[in-house]
Amino acid sequence: MGIILELQVQPDFSRQVFIPTTRWNNPYNGQIQQLPEQNIRNLSVELSVGFRLLREIVYEDDYYE
Repeated sequence: MGIILELQVQPDFSRQVFIPTTRWNNPYNGQIQQLPEQNIRNLSVELSVGFRLLREIVYEDDYYE
C-alpha cells in the first residue's frame, strides 16, 4: 500500500474586487466617515490525500514443466 500527498497553492494576483477610498454619510449619527480602500485577491490552497493499493505480481515458471 502506498500513500500519496499532494499540496497545491494557486494564487491569483489580479484584482477581483477593488473599491477606492470613499466618503460615507452615516445616517445614525450624521457624521461623514471615510471608508478605507478595499482590495480582494484570491488564494486557493488544496491538499489531496490518496491511497494506492499495490498489487504484487509473482511470475512462476511452471508452464514448461
